[in-house]
Amino acid sequence: MTAAHPAATTIMNMLTNASKQPVTADELLRFHAALAERGLEGQLGITYQQISAEAVVAAMKVTDSVIQPFGLLHGGAIAALVESVASVAGIVASGSAVAGLNNHTEFIRPATSGVVTATATVQHCGATTQSIAVHIVDEQQRLIATGHVRTMVLAPQVQ
Repeated sequence: MTAAHPAATTIMNMLTNASKQPVTADELLRFHAALAERGLEGQLGITYQQISAEAVVAAMKVTDSVIQPFGLLHGGAIAALVESVASVAGIVASGSAVAGLNNHTEFIRPATSGVVTATATVQHCGATTQSIAVHIVDEQQRLIATGHVRTMVLAPQVQ
C-alpha cells in the first residue's frame, strides 16, 4: 500500500471539522486545490459548493470530457459524482475515512449541456457502515439521477 498523498491530510482535516461547522469559502478553495492535485473529482471538474453536516452539494459541468459518443452526460461520470459527494458526506458524518461498499445509481433523464448539481444526505451513520442518498438535478431543477451509496467507516489513520 502506498503512503497517503499530502493532499489527503488536508482533505481529512477539513472534512472532519465540517461536522462541527460548515466549510467556509476559503476552505472550499483549498479543498478544490487539494483535489486538483490528485483525484477523480479534479479530472471530472467536480466543484463542491457546500460541505456541512446537513448536506454535501457539488456541481459538474457537462463538457466534452464527460459525455458519451451520443452527446449525453456519461453514466460513469454521473456514478462517479454520486460516489464522490456520498464519500465526502460520509467522512463528515463519521469523522473518519470511508470506502464505498455499494453504489446504486439510477438514471432518470439525460443531460446534454449546462451544469448538474448533486446533493448528498446521510440517512444512517453507524459505527461501521453508512447509508447516503444522492439526488442530481439539472439547472432547471429536473431530476437527472438518484443514487444510494453504502460506505464502510475505516479506522482512523495514525498520523
